[in-house]
Amino acid sequence: MPNQLTVNYIRALSHKNRVMQAPKPRLLFVDNLRTLAIILVFLVHIAITYGASGLWYYKEGQLTGPQYYIFLAFTCLCQAFFMGLLFLLAGYFTPSSYDRKGSVQFTLDRLTRLWLPVGVFIFLIDPFIQYALISAGVLPSPTGLPMTTQAILGLFTNPLNGLGFGPLWFIEALFFFTLIYAGWRLISKRPSKTRSIPRNLTIALFAISLGAVSFLVRIWLPIGYVLNPFGFQLPFFPQYIAFFILGVIAFRGNWLLTVPAKTGTLWLRLAVILIVVFLALLSFAAVTGTVGLFFGGFNWQTAVYAFWEQAFAVSISIGLIVWFREKLNTQNRFTKTLSENSYAAYVLQAPILVGLALGLASIEMPLVLKFVTVAPIGVALCFVVAYLVRKIPKVNRIL
Repeated sequence: MPNQLTVNYIRALSHKNRVMQAPKPRLLFVDNLRTLAIILVFLVHIAITYGASGLWYYKEGQLTGPQYYIFLAFTCLCQAFFMGLLFLLAGYFTPSSYDRKGSVQFTLDRLTRLWLPVGVFIFLIDPFIQYALISAGVLPSPTGLPMTTQAILGLFTNPLNGLGFGPLWFIEALFFFTLIYAGWRLISKRPSKTRSIPRNLTIALFAISLGAVSFLVRIWLPIGYVLNPFGFQLPFFPQYIAFFILGVIAFRGNWLLTVPAKTGTLWLRLAVILIVVFLALLSFAAVTGTVGLFFGGFNWQTAVYAFWEQAFAVSISIGLIVWFREKLNTQNRFTKTLSENSYAAYVLQAPILVGLALGLASIEMPLVLKFVTVAPIGVALCFVVAYLVRKIPKVNRIL
């Protein structure tokens, strides 16, 4: 017969196992913040369609004058932080996924959830987008119009010669980041150490260091440089890599839930100040005709923009995380549906937004007015189509 000490030990161990295995409540504020970032991605791509500067499949025109600078301000402010924030949030949940599944299942899951959508996109979806653009006369056909059967098949058999990964470069990069993390866990044989929330001075030094690295990269690789065939815009990757690593570190210390509210308020206020600074810089660049100098090269403009960008990215990310945690850590049926379908909407955005723009191309109206009209329709369509696609059996396990 086991003695009482043994019985108590078994009970305590059983209770501990039940606690460890109990599902943790979802961080609803993280879901809401991720949804916001993805909606901003859609809006930036629609803005580029209707005259803003940037890389996208289809551009209906180019804005000039004050309208150009208003759109430039919007896209630059979004680009400064939203993809880095998505990498940070993805990094935050990577360690827990690895802890639950182990190296083999974790890798298989990443292959299914990340690489499978990328493969479907580059070999099926992207060629259809190219065909639509060629048929609309936006892209030149290698054989003229109508396209020959051989030319059409070439879009599918050799898609990397075309636009390739499109917006799924993010998922592609995330796949590589998570594989590197899995390899590190196998080598280290232990999870990362628990670190306390850094002080404001440490955060500021991190932002300054990241700005310095970004400046060094942009001396040789200006904004707009793309590493093909991967579709990586390397001038932004110092932030993406750093934010993903930061997310991994933040998980062990439970930073998203424990960062003080006053810290979030401080950095959110700083972000507002930095927006004003950016608008002043943009006004100076517009008056002096030096906008292009801020995007790359060995000059003070590139340095100032690189340091501003990383300071803004760090401050707005901290501020939004805390603000969403304190104010928006809840969901109704509508916001829950949005968050559940946000990943699928991101994957499917390109054919939806390009198809919508091509379908409305014959309607003549000022570009700004067209953006205002199309933007809510495009965002809504992305989520509606994602919702319907995820109703297909087993698709929701991937998307």
